[in-house]
Parts: sequence; C-alpha cells; structure tokens
Amino acid sequence: MPDRPPCLIGVEACATAHHWARTLSAMGHEVRLMPPSYVKGT
Repeated sequence: MPDRPPCLIGVEACATAHHWARTLSAMGHEVRLMPPSYVKGT
C-alpha cells in the first residue's frame, strides 16, 4: 500500500504477528501488538 500515509495499526499477538509487525513497520507504519485477551471476537 505505497499510496497510503503511515498510520497506527493494532495487531493481535499470535504466531505470525511479529512477522507482520516487522513487514508493516518497514512500510513506515507504527504497529502495536496486543495480547489476545484484549481483542474481542465478533
């Protein structure tokens, strides 16, 4: 998404979350990992 300005992205901490956090950070976004207990499913 090179046409999007950098933004804050919240990610549930799971098996691949650190990979995505590194990838999104490299694109210029700020990423915050949250414990699963903080994330409510629908």
